[in-house]
Amino acid sequence: MGQSDIPSDLVKQIETLAFYWRVAIRPRLKVVAAIFLLALSGSVFDVLVVGLSVPLLDVITKEGQAQQSWIVGVVLDALQGFGFTPSVNLVIFSLLGLAALLFIGRSVLGLLTTYCASAIG
Repeated sequence: MGQSDIPSDLVKQIETLAFYWRVAIRPRLKVVAAIFLLALSGSVFDVLVVGLSVPLLDVITKEGQAQQSWIVGVVLDALQGFGFTPSVNLVIFSLLGLAALLFIGRSVLGLLTTYCASAIG
């Protein structure tokens, strides 16, 4: 298998990656790792927000069967622990509030990711 078997586009991409590794990534490996972890954490927050949509839709559409979801059970227990009498509207509001907090956290992580990435330049 000679060099001619490798497509020229792939060779250019590998050369570009090697250049970026030498010039940008290796000298600032800790900062790049921090940026990667911030971006990964932001993605996890996105997944959690999307994952909250299923229990939220269950509460809205199936009021009597919504307690089968473990997250709804956790929200109900938390509301009772804070002294509230759980109702469907309060559970919906709590799930929306939790989703909003997760979205704000994701936005903060996105801002920090952008800030750290611009600090490299």
